Amino acid sequence: LAKSVRVVLPFFPTGTMERVQEYGEVATAKTLARLLSHVPMCASGIPQVIIFDIHTLQNEFYFDDTVLVRHTSCVPLLKRELSLLAEKKLDSDDEESDKDKGQTTVARVADLADMPIAVAFPDEGAYKRFHAHFDKLYELIICHKVRDGDKRIVKLKEGDVKDKHCVIVDDLVQSGSTLLQCAKTLLANGAGAVSAYVTHAIFPNESHEKFVGNSDFQFFWVTNSHPVTRKLVDKPPFKILSVAPLVIDEILDLP
Repeated sequence: LAKSVRVVLPFFPTGTMERVQEYGEVATAKTLARLLSHVPMCASGIPQVIIFDIHTLQNEFYFDDTVLVRHTSCVPLLKRELSLLAEKKLDSDDEESDKDKGQTTVARVADLADMPIAVAFPDEGAYKRFHAHFDKLYELIICHKVRDGDKRIVKLKEGDVKDKHCVIVDDLVQSGSTLLQCAKTLLANGAGAVSAYVTHAIFPNESHEKFVGNSDFQFFWVTNSHPVTRKLVDKPPFKILSVAPLVIDEILDLP
């Protein structure tokens, strides 16, 4: 009998499939949760499942009480990057891309470091999930989606973005349309610069290409929680942050 069992999931792949819209559909998030709930009991007690930045908290209720679910976040990786940026110590290997703009990466980082940082959320869902990580550290900006005819567009709801380096934060990105609209909205309202962070870079159908070389974004931080991030190496504005230190911390922190 194993002394302890800990299942670490940097990405819960069915997290966006927690609801059904029509009769007969399957909430795939529940299916995976039930499978993980059948991890055998161990000598020290019930097994533990550690999930990074799960898409919706209600996914936890799909697990049986035969496992202990622990939620944690990769946001500390972003906060470290922002601290290094403020200290003008942020590393970047995309100097070639900046030559077309007539400045080096070092100069660009210095310019960003002189701007006050604001953390922006593309919708209220992102705000609810992440605002507690940034309260009292940065000004918070909230955007929201509104219907404009047959389209849904992103508008600024709350906060002053003028002359600030706005960092958009969300848990995952797929097509990227919301982030692109959010960036344009922030810039149109006077933001000095825009960057983005998501924990899980899904990018189906090569949708990451919309961001490669996109001048609306200074940095786009993502973690390596999803295999697609291998396509983002050396492609500015993307910068990949490893989840390995956080995984180690979570394992060592458990009894």
